Amino acid sequence: LAATNEQPRWDLAAESIVVKIRWFGIAMGYILVQTRTGLHNPSSVRAFLALGAVYAGVDLAFYRMGEVFLKRWPLFVSLMESVFIALLCYHDTGLHSPFRWYYLLSLICCAIRYRPSVAWLTFGLHTLSFLILAMELGIERAAVSDGALTLVIMAWVTWASWALSTLLKRTGARLEQLNAELEANRDELERRVAERTA
Repeated sequence: LAATNEQPRWDLAAESIVVKIRWFGIAMGYILVQTRTGLHNPSSVRAFLALGAVYAGVDLAFYRMGEVFLKRWPLFVSLMESVFIALLCYHDTGLHSPFRWYYLLSLICCAIRYRPSVAWLTFGLHTLSFLILAMELGIERAAVSDGALTLVIMAWVTWASWALSTLLKRTGARLEQLNAELEANRDELERRVAERTA
């Protein structure tokens, strides 16, 4: 697929990473369900993972067609992921579920795809989701520090991901500019050589 400018190329390059992260999350989720005991409701976790696999499949199909699925509704995707991850944790083992780290995968995906403001709004949605989950399950005194650490790590990952993404976008744009200048200089040199030869 030939892109006409830098932005579509970045969108598709970022989408290729997002698709891989989503499939990693689904595969890891099934491994977590199959290899652990003590889950609150393993059948529900499997059902939610199957729903996630369908979504990842649609995302992959759009990527193969050279498009980004739900590109114009990033906060809707973030909201869906907030609810999805909270439900996985709720039906798994609660606040200590390894699925809580899926918030990090979601934040990384958002940060590399969209503007920093969208990444921070997604962080807000995920924080709200995590806090609602904590209130629903009942916060034990011992779990408060773990929950706070989870939120701090989420904020750190959001900042680090968008900072790196912004740096890569700026570097890509600068390289595009330098390439255009190089081509213009080459054309000018060829023109001068042709004039001297004539």
